[in-house]
Amino acid sequence: MQCDRAEEFFSDYLERTLDRPMTVAIESHLAGCVNCRDGVEALQSTFLALDSLPEVEPPADGAWRVMTAIRQQRAEQYEAERQKAPTFLDWLRSLNPMSVAMGASLATLVIGGSLVATGLPGHEQLGVGVFAPKAPKTAATSVASAMPAIQVSYGAASAAGQELEIRVAPTSDLPNGEVRVTGDALPVAHVASGSLAANVPVVFRVQVPFGSGVQVLRVTSHSSSGKRSDQTVVVPLGARVNEPLTLVATDQPLVDALRKVAPHLGRPVVVDGTPPLAVTLQAAEATAPKVLEGLAERSHLVLREENNVYRLTPQ
Repeated sequence: MQCDRAEEFFSDYLERTLDRPMTVAIESHLAGCVNCRDGVEALQSTFLALDSLPEVEPPADGAWRVMTAIRQQRAEQYEAERQKAPTFLDWLRSLNPMSVAMGASLATLVIGGSLVATGLPGHEQLGVGVFAPKAPKTAATSVASAMPAIQVSYGAASAAGQELEIRVAPTSDLPNGEVRVTGDALPVAHVASGSLAANVPVVFRVQVPFGSGVQVLRVTSHSSSGKRSDQTVVVPLGARVNEPLTLVATDQPLVDALRKVAPHLGRPVVVDGTPPLAVTLQAAEATAPKVLEGLAERSHLVLREENNVYRLTPQ
């Protein structure tokens, strides 16, 4: 085995990831090569020194700063290449059918005055703004007209937490029905049952701890006939955050992304049905309503404002 070939496997040899025949070959070479033995010993010393270093917690915005720098570099490179690139018509004429199919999957989203090009997984972004890959469209679990209207009012705040009044108004009669409000921060479920009339609100008064500043509640309504609706309510607590949003959420459940956006909205967000399992969001100095619009559009949800809440409903 030649030295340059052996050097390719020094790292794997020290990490003991080589198979037995290659390990024997490397050890045989090291036995007769002083230079390579010195190289292995130096590499091992480096590994040991790195292992002894303390772990450093990266800054909270570290990923965002790196991505911003990469985007800036890519944008500058793109601009330089664009100056000498052929016209769009020339490019379009050069496409084969497969390329046309791929190009048709690209979409653009303009939010906060910035253009972001999105498309196939891993496609580069140009510029800075809000980016949310469009989720596959699924069958709607319900329509807005069938979902109860929800209103959230803020009561007194104390050391024990924030008092909330939640009003749930069924859109149709629920004979032998039940409305249940639960949440990870609630010690018990709040339940109202009986013959519930259409458009007559069921009122719950709950107290939630401040905790992280956002609480997620779940509202379930059903009747003896089997009719059922599920809704999620993301409730920001404390004062509204007025600064524009700069954040990154990668492959996160929609509710987790809404946890980041809600404090900037200053009012609750109601999600009808089952929220999408994963969204990707990147926002740079964007207003919270614009971010919410982007999330709704890319997740196939209809966004409305009613009863002082934002409401997201499957299309």
